[in-house]
Amino acid sequence: MNKTHIKARYIALTLSSLALVISLFMTSCSKEEVVGMPVIKSVRLTDPATAGQSLTSTTLGKGLVIEGTNLGTTKRVYLNDFEYVINPVYATDNNIVLVIDDKTPTVATDPKVTNKIRVVTAGGEASYDFTILPPAPIIDSLSNEFANVGDKITLYGSYFFFIDKVVFPGNVAATSVVPATDGKTCVVTVPAGATTAGNLSMTTKSGTSANTAYTSFRDASGVFLDFDKKNTLAPWGPMPIVANASKNSAISNLTGDYLWWNQQGVVAGSGWESNLATPIAGNASNWPAIADNTPLTDLELRFELNVNGVWKSGQVEINMGAWALGKYYWSPWTAKADKQINTNGWTTFRIQLINTPFKTATYADIKGKEIDLFFQNTSPEKGGVKVDVNWGWDNFRIVKIK
Repeated sequence: MNKTHIKARYIALTLSSLALVISLFMTSCSKEEVVGMPVIKSVRLTDPATAGQSLTSTTLGKGLVIEGTNLGTTKRVYLNDFEYVINPVYATDNNIVLVIDDKTPTVATDPKVTNKIRVVTAGGEASYDFTILPPAPIIDSLSNEFANVGDKITLYGSYFFFIDKVVFPGNVAATSVVPATDGKTCVVTVPAGATTAGNLSMTTKSGTSANTAYTSFRDASGVFLDFDKKNTLAPWGPMPIVANASKNSAISNLTGDYLWWNQQGVVAGSGWESNLATPIAGNASNWPAIADNTPLTDLELRFELNVNGVWKSGQVEINMGAWALGKYYWSPWTAKADKQINTNGWTTFRIQLINTPFKTATYADIKGKEIDLFFQNTSPEKGGVKVDVNWGWDNFRIVKIK
Protein backbone atom coordinates (compact mmCIF):
# COMPACT_ATOMS: atom_id res chain seq x y z
CA MET A 1 0.00 0.00 0.00
CA ASN A 2 1.51 3.33 -1.05
CA LYS A 3 1.82 6.36 1.17
CA THR A 4 -0.87 8.25 -0.71
CA HIS A 5 -3.40 5.50 -0.07
CA ILE A 6 -2.49 5.30 3.64
CA LYS A 7 -2.83 9.04 4.00
CA ALA A 8 -6.26 9.01 2.36
CA ARG A 9 -7.49 6.29 4.71
CA TYR A 10 -6.13 8.26 7.75
CA ILE A 11 -7.93 11.41 6.63
CA ALA A 12 -11.16 9.50 6.07
CA LEU A 13 -10.93 7.88 9.50
CA THR A 14 -10.22 11.23 11.16
CA LEU A 15 -13.16 12.87 9.44
CA SER A 16 -15.38 9.97 10.43
CA SER A 17 -14.33 10.27 14.10
CA LEU A 18 -14.82 14.01 14.00
CA ALA A 19 -18.28 13.54 12.59
CA LEU A 20 -19.11 11.09 15.38
CA VAL A 21 -17.91 13.54 18.05
CA ILE A 22 -19.91 16.36 16.48
CA SER A 23 -22.95 14.10 16.31
CA LEU A 24 -22.63 13.16 19.99
CA PHE A 25 -22.11 16.81 20.94
CA MET A 26 -25.15 17.90 18.95
CA THR A 27 -27.19 15.10 20.55
CA SER A 28 -26.05 16.20 24.01
CA CYS A 29 -26.90 19.81 23.24
CA SER A 30 -30.27 18.69 21.94
CA LYS A 31 -30.96 16.82 25.19
CA GLU A 32 -29.92 19.82 27.31
CA GLU A 33 -32.16 22.09 25.34
CA VAL A 34 -35.28 20.09 26.28
CA VAL A 35 -34.70 20.72 30.03
CA GLY A 36 -37.10 23.58 30.69
CA MET A 37 -37.10 26.13 33.46
CA PRO A 38 -38.49 24.73 36.72
CA VAL A 39 -41.88 25.97 37.88
CA ILE A 40 -43.32 25.62 41.40
CA LYS A 41 -47.10 25.52 41.30
CA SER A 42 -48.00 24.53 44.87
CA VAL A 43 -46.74 23.04 48.13
CA ARG A 44 -48.54 20.46 50.25
CA LEU A 45 -47.86 18.03 53.08
CA THR A 46 -46.80 14.45 52.42
CA ASP A 47 -49.77 13.23 54.45
CA PRO A 48 -52.14 11.66 51.87
CA ALA A 49 -55.11 12.96 53.84
CA THR A 50 -54.09 16.51 52.91
CA ALA A 51 -53.62 15.87 49.19
CA GLY A 52 -55.02 18.75 47.17
CA GLN A 53 -54.60 21.22 50.04
CA SER A 54 -52.06 23.82 49.01
CA LEU A 55 -50.07 25.52 51.79
CA THR A 56 -48.37 28.84 52.26
CA SER A 57 -46.79 27.90 55.60
CA THR A 58 -46.05 25.00 57.92
CA THR A 59 -43.88 24.09 60.90
CA LEU A 60 -40.48 22.49 61.35
CA GLY A 61 -40.32 18.72 61.03
CA LYS A 62 -43.16 18.39 58.52
CA GLY A 63 -42.86 16.43 55.28
CA LEU A 64 -43.41 18.57 52.17
CA VAL A 65 -44.27 17.86 48.53
CA ILE A 66 -43.22 20.64 46.16
CA GLU A 67 -45.40 20.36 43.06
CA GLY A 68 -44.67 21.83 39.63
CA THR A 69 -43.01 21.09 36.29
CA ASN A 70 -39.47 20.47 35.11
CA LEU A 71 -38.35 19.40 38.58
CA GLY A 72 -36.74 16.07 37.64
CA THR A 73 -33.16 17.40 37.50
CA THR A 74 -33.35 19.08 40.91
CA LYS A 75 -30.00 19.15 42.64
CA ARG A 76 -30.72 21.44 45.56
CA VAL A 77 -33.62 23.07 47.37
CA TYR A 78 -33.30 26.09 49.68
CA LEU A 79 -35.77 26.88 52.45
CA ASN A 80 -35.02 30.32 53.89
CA ASP A 81 -31.60 29.87 52.25
CA PHE A 82 -30.97 26.66 54.21
CA GLU A 83 -29.63 24.12 51.73
CA TYR A 84 -31.16 20.67 51.13
CA VAL A 85 -29.30 18.26 48.83
CA ILE A 86 -31.99 16.25 47.04
CA ASN A 87 -31.62 12.54 46.38
CA PRO A 88 -32.80 11.88 42.77
CA VAL A 89 -35.12 9.19 44.15
CA TYR A 90 -37.21 11.98 45.71
CA ALA A 91 -37.41 14.23 42.64
CA THR A 92 -39.63 13.61 39.60
CA ASP A 93 -40.59 15.99 36.84
CA ASN A 94 -43.64 17.06 38.85
CA ASN A 95 -42.75 16.52 42.53
CA ILE A 96 -39.96 16.97 45.08
CA VAL A 97 -40.30 15.34 48.50
CA LEU A 98 -38.38 16.51 51.59
CA VAL A 99 -38.69 16.83 55.37
CA ILE A 100 -38.15 20.27 56.91
CA ASP A 101 -35.00 20.07 59.00
CA ASP A 102 -35.21 21.48 62.53
CA LYS A 103 -32.16 23.59 61.70
CA THR A 104 -34.06 25.53 59.05
CA PRO A 105 -34.14 29.23 60.02
CA THR A 106 -37.46 30.74 61.08
CA VAL A 107 -38.44 34.18 62.30
CA ALA A 108 -37.68 32.85 65.80
CA THR A 109 -33.98 32.42 64.97
CA ASP A 110 -33.52 35.04 62.25
CA PRO A 111 -35.92 37.98 61.93
CA LYS A 112 -34.65 38.56 58.35
CA VAL A 113 -35.52 35.15 56.90
CA THR A 114 -36.53 35.22 53.23
CA ASN A 115 -39.76 33.18 53.64
CA LYS A 116 -39.08 31.56 50.28
CA ILE A 117 -38.52 28.12 48.76
CA ARG A 118 -35.92 28.03 45.97
CA VAL A 119 -35.46 25.04 43.65
CA VAL A 120 -32.30 24.73 41.56
CA THR A 121 -32.36 22.33 38.56
CA ALA A 122 -30.35 21.79 35.39
CA GLY A 123 -32.81 24.13 33.69
CA GLY A 124 -32.56 27.04 36.11
CA GLU A 125 -34.08 28.24 39.38
CA ALA A 126 -37.63 28.76 40.65
CA SER A 127 -38.84 30.42 43.85
CA TYR A 128 -42.07 30.30 45.84
CA ASP A 129 -43.30 32.40 48.76
CA PHE A 130 -43.54 30.11 51.78
CA THR A 131 -43.25 30.64 55.54
CA ILE A 132 -41.53 28.12 57.78
CA LEU A 133 -43.21 28.61 61.13
CA PRO A 134 -41.44 28.22 64.48
CA PRO A 135 -42.67 25.55 66.92
CA ALA A 136 -45.88 25.97 68.90
CA PRO A 137 -45.65 28.56 71.71
CA ILE A 138 -44.21 27.58 75.08
CA ILE A 139 -45.35 29.55 78.15
CA ASP A 140 -42.75 29.41 80.92
CA SER A 141 -44.45 31.73 83.40
CA LEU A 142 -46.97 34.52 84.04
CA SER A 143 -45.86 37.74 85.71
CA ASN A 144 -48.93 37.75 87.98
CA GLU A 145 -50.98 34.59 88.39
CA PHE A 146 -53.70 36.39 90.37
CA ALA A 147 -54.10 39.52 88.24
CA ASN A 148 -57.48 41.23 88.22
CA VAL A 149 -59.62 42.25 85.25
CA GLY A 150 -58.00 45.20 83.48
CA ASP A 151 -54.50 44.44 84.79
CA LYS A 152 -51.66 43.94 82.34
CA ILE A 153 -49.60 40.79 82.74
CA THR A 154 -46.53 39.58 80.90
CA LEU A 155 -46.23 36.06 79.54
CA TYR A 156 -42.67 34.72 79.41
CA GLY A 157 -41.60 31.88 77.17
CA SER A 158 -40.68 31.29 73.54
CA TYR A 159 -42.12 31.19 70.01
CA PHE A 160 -44.70 33.95 70.56
CA PHE A 161 -45.07 34.59 66.81
CA PHE A 162 -48.12 34.76 64.52
CA ILE A 163 -50.46 34.83 67.52
CA ASP A 164 -54.11 34.06 66.84
CA LYS A 165 -55.40 34.34 70.39
CA VAL A 166 -54.64 34.22 74.12
CA VAL A 167 -57.38 32.53 76.11
CA PHE A 168 -58.01 32.75 79.86
CA PRO A 169 -59.85 30.11 81.92
CA GLY A 170 -63.53 29.99 81.12
CA ASN A 171 -62.70 30.33 77.40
CA VAL A 172 -62.36 34.11 77.73
CA ALA A 173 -60.19 35.54 74.95
CA ALA A 174 -57.98 38.56 75.53
CA THR A 175 -58.64 41.58 73.35
CA SER A 176 -55.28 43.27 73.95
CA VAL A 177 -52.26 41.11 73.06
CA VAL A 178 -48.89 42.75 72.40
CA PRO A 179 -45.98 40.37 71.69
CA ALA A 180 -42.34 41.43 71.65
CA THR A 181 -40.48 41.17 68.36
CA ASP A 182 -38.15 38.48 69.76
CA GLY A 183 -41.10 36.19 70.55
CA LYS A 184 -40.05 35.73 74.19
CA THR A 185 -42.56 37.97 75.99
CA CYS A 186 -46.12 39.07 75.41
CA VAL A 187 -48.11 41.70 77.33
CA VAL A 188 -51.78 40.80 77.75
CA THR A 189 -54.60 42.74 79.42
CA VAL A 190 -56.84 40.54 81.58
CA PRO A 191 -60.24 40.68 79.87
CA ALA A 192 -63.66 41.09 81.46
CA GLY A 193 -64.95 37.74 82.68
CA ALA A 194 -61.50 36.25 83.36
CA THR A 195 -62.17 35.54 87.01
CA THR A 196 -62.14 31.74 87.21
CA ALA A 197 -59.26 29.39 87.90
CA GLY A 198 -57.59 27.28 85.25
CA ASN A 199 -54.91 27.36 82.59
CA LEU A 200 -54.10 30.24 80.29
CA SER A 201 -53.22 29.29 76.70
CA MET A 202 -51.82 30.87 73.57
CA THR A 203 -52.66 29.75 70.05
CA THR A 204 -50.48 30.71 67.09
CA LYS A 205 -50.37 29.53 63.50
CA SER A 206 -47.99 26.83 64.77
CA GLY A 207 -50.33 25.38 67.40
CA THR A 208 -51.47 25.86 71.01
CA SER A 209 -49.35 26.01 74.15
CA ALA A 210 -49.45 23.08 76.55
CA ASN A 211 -51.07 23.26 79.98
CA THR A 212 -48.39 23.05 82.68
CA ALA A 213 -47.82 24.08 86.29
CA TYR A 214 -46.61 27.40 84.89
CA THR A 215 -49.73 28.33 82.91
CA SER A 216 -52.10 28.35 85.89
CA PHE A 217 -54.18 31.48 86.48
CA ARG A 218 -56.02 32.34 89.71
CA ASP A 219 -55.52 28.77 90.95
CA ALA A 220 -55.88 28.92 94.74
CA SER A 221 -55.89 25.15 95.27
CA GLY A 222 -52.38 25.20 96.80
CA VAL A 223 -52.83 28.35 98.92
CA PHE A 224 -52.18 27.83 102.65
CA LEU A 225 -51.95 31.52 103.65
CA ASP A 226 -53.96 34.34 102.06
CA PHE A 227 -54.46 36.69 105.04
CA ASP A 228 -58.21 36.43 104.56
CA LYS A 229 -59.82 33.11 105.45
CA LYS A 230 -56.44 31.42 105.76
CA ASN A 231 -54.51 33.60 108.17
CA THR A 232 -52.18 32.28 110.87
CA LEU A 233 -49.97 35.36 111.14
CA ALA A 234 -48.29 35.76 114.55
CA PRO A 235 -46.27 39.02 114.38
CA TRP A 236 -43.74 40.01 117.01
CA GLY A 237 -44.57 43.71 117.02
CA PRO A 238 -47.13 46.29 115.85
CA MET A 239 -46.01 45.58 112.30
CA PRO A 240 -46.32 43.69 110.05
CA ILE A 241 -50.08 43.74 109.89
CA VAL A 242 -52.82 42.43 107.66
CA ALA A 243 -53.82 45.36 105.48
CA ASN A 244 -55.67 46.41 102.37
CA ALA A 245 -55.81 49.44 100.12
CA SER A 246 -57.86 51.38 102.68
CA LYS A 247 -55.00 51.13 105.18
CA ASN A 248 -52.16 51.48 102.68
CA SER A 249 -53.10 53.40 99.55
CA ALA A 250 -49.66 52.76 98.03
CA ILE A 251 -50.48 49.06 97.51
CA SER A 252 -53.74 47.99 95.91
CA ASN A 253 -55.63 44.84 96.87
CA LEU A 254 -54.89 41.68 94.94
CA THR A 255 -57.34 39.06 96.23
CA GLY A 256 -58.46 40.74 99.41
CA ASP A 257 -56.27 41.50 102.43
CA TYR A 258 -52.49 41.12 102.29
CA LEU A 259 -49.48 41.11 104.61
CA TRP A 260 -47.96 44.59 104.87
CA TRP A 261 -44.27 45.08 105.61
CA ASN A 262 -43.59 48.73 106.39
CA GLN A 263 -40.41 50.21 107.83
CA GLN A 264 -38.52 53.17 106.43
CA GLY A 265 -34.78 53.68 106.61
CA VAL A 266 -33.63 50.15 107.39
CA VAL A 267 -29.90 50.70 107.78
CA ALA A 268 -27.25 48.50 106.22
CA GLY A 269 -26.25 45.58 108.42
CA SER A 270 -29.46 45.48 110.48
CA GLY A 271 -31.78 42.50 110.64
CA TRP A 272 -34.65 40.83 112.38
CA GLU A 273 -36.45 44.14 112.75
CA SER A 274 -39.73 43.39 114.54
CA ASN A 275 -41.73 45.26 111.91
CA LEU A 276 -40.20 43.06 109.22
CA ALA A 277 -40.46 39.73 111.06
CA THR A 278 -43.29 37.42 110.12
CA PRO A 279 -43.66 34.20 112.10
CA ILE A 280 -46.56 32.28 110.58
CA ALA A 281 -48.05 29.57 112.76
CA GLY A 282 -48.89 26.25 111.16
CA ASN A 283 -52.35 24.89 110.39
CA ALA A 284 -52.37 21.61 108.48
CA SER A 285 -56.01 22.01 107.47
CA ASN A 286 -55.06 25.00 105.30
CA TRP A 287 -52.41 23.15 103.31
CA PRO A 288 -53.06 21.49 99.93
CA ALA A 289 -53.72 17.78 99.55
CA ILE A 290 -50.35 16.50 98.39
CA ALA A 291 -48.94 13.09 99.30
CA ASP A 292 -46.81 13.35 102.46
CA ASN A 293 -43.92 11.45 100.89
CA THR A 294 -43.63 13.87 97.95
CA PRO A 295 -40.02 15.12 97.85
CA LEU A 296 -39.62 18.87 98.10
CA THR A 297 -37.67 18.72 94.84
CA ASP A 298 -41.05 18.19 93.15
CA LEU A 299 -42.62 21.25 94.80
CA GLU A 300 -42.45 25.00 94.50
CA LEU A 301 -43.22 27.79 96.96
CA ARG A 302 -45.11 30.63 95.26
CA PHE A 303 -46.49 33.95 96.39
CA GLU A 304 -47.24 37.43 95.12
CA LEU A 305 -45.08 40.34 96.23
CA ASN A 306 -45.61 44.06 95.64
CA VAL A 307 -42.45 46.09 96.18
CA ASN A 308 -43.49 49.73 96.40
CA GLY A 309 -40.21 51.51 95.77
CA VAL A 310 -36.84 49.90 95.03
CA TRP A 311 -35.27 46.81 96.58
CA LYS A 312 -31.52 46.88 96.03
CA SER A 313 -30.02 45.73 99.30
CA GLY A 314 -30.69 42.94 101.78
CA GLN A 315 -32.36 39.57 101.76
CA VAL A 316 -35.35 37.73 103.13
CA GLU A 317 -34.54 34.85 105.46
CA ILE A 318 -37.07 32.05 104.96
CA ASN A 319 -37.39 29.27 107.51
CA MET A 320 -39.62 26.26 106.86
CA GLY A 321 -40.60 23.27 108.95
CA ALA A 322 -40.61 25.20 112.24
CA TRP A 323 -36.87 26.01 111.96
CA ALA A 324 -35.94 22.34 111.67
CA LEU A 325 -34.88 22.38 108.01
CA GLY A 326 -32.42 25.25 108.00
CA LYS A 327 -32.53 28.74 106.50
CA TYR A 328 -32.86 29.98 102.94
CA TYR A 329 -31.77 33.50 102.04
CA TRP A 330 -33.76 35.00 99.17
CA SER A 331 -32.55 38.08 97.29
CA PRO A 332 -33.97 38.08 93.74
CA TRP A 333 -32.74 41.62 93.04
CA THR A 334 -29.16 40.31 92.77
CA ALA A 335 -30.07 38.40 89.60
CA LYS A 336 -31.23 41.56 87.80
CA ALA A 337 -28.93 43.34 85.36
CA ASP A 338 -29.37 46.64 87.21
CA LYS A 339 -29.21 44.94 90.64
CA GLN A 340 -32.57 46.17 91.85
CA ILE A 341 -36.27 45.32 91.80
CA ASN A 342 -39.34 47.48 91.50
CA THR A 343 -42.27 45.18 90.79
CA ASN A 344 -44.55 47.98 89.55
CA GLY A 345 -47.48 46.21 91.16
CA TRP A 346 -48.10 42.64 92.21
CA THR A 347 -45.72 40.03 90.80
CA THR A 348 -45.65 36.26 91.20
CA PHE A 349 -42.40 34.86 92.59
CA ARG A 350 -41.42 31.20 92.56
CA ILE A 351 -38.88 29.42 94.73
CA GLN A 352 -38.10 25.91 93.56
CA LEU A 353 -37.47 24.00 96.76
CA ILE A 354 -34.81 21.92 95.02
CA ASN A 355 -32.64 25.04 95.20
CA THR A 356 -32.98 25.44 98.97
CA PRO A 357 -31.49 23.73 102.04
CA PHE A 358 -34.89 22.05 102.45
CA LYS A 359 -34.47 19.91 99.32
CA THR A 360 -33.77 16.63 101.16
CA ALA A 361 -37.06 16.83 103.03
CA THR A 362 -40.56 15.72 102.05
CA TYR A 363 -43.90 17.48 102.08
CA ALA A 364 -44.67 15.99 105.49
CA ASP A 365 -41.72 17.94 106.93
CA ILE A 366 -43.29 21.32 106.10
CA LYS A 367 -47.03 20.65 105.93
CA GLY A 368 -48.88 22.62 108.60
CA LYS A 369 -45.70 23.75 110.31
CA GLU A 370 -44.43 27.22 111.10
CA ILE A 371 -42.90 29.32 108.32
CA ASP A 372 -40.96 32.49 109.10
CA LEU A 373 -39.91 35.48 107.02
CA PHE A 374 -37.33 37.99 108.25
CA PHE A 375 -35.73 40.91 106.43
CA GLN A 376 -31.97 41.28 106.84
CA ASN A 377 -30.14 44.17 105.24
CA THR A 378 -26.70 43.64 103.74
CA SER A 379 -23.74 44.86 105.76
CA PRO A 380 -21.97 48.04 104.64
CA GLU A 381 -18.78 46.06 104.04
CA LYS A 382 -20.64 44.04 101.40
CA GLY A 383 -22.24 47.02 99.70
CA GLY A 384 -25.41 47.29 101.77
CA VAL A 385 -27.34 50.58 101.67
CA LYS A 386 -30.32 52.03 103.54
CA VAL A 387 -33.65 50.55 102.38
CA ASP A 388 -37.21 51.83 102.66
CA VAL A 389 -39.51 48.82 102.94
CA ASN A 390 -43.15 49.19 101.88
CA TRP A 391 -44.10 45.77 100.61
CA GLY A 392 -47.21 43.64 100.28
CA TRP A 393 -47.25 39.81 100.37
CA ASP A 394 -50.14 37.53 99.44
CA ASN A 395 -51.27 34.04 98.46
CA PHE A 396 -48.51 31.81 99.81
CA ARG A 397 -48.96 28.41 98.20
CA ILE A 398 -47.33 25.09 97.42
CA VAL A 399 -47.43 23.99 93.77
CA LYS A 400 -46.58 20.55 92.48
CA ILE A 401 -44.31 20.98 89.44
CA LYS A 402 -43.48 17.32 88.73
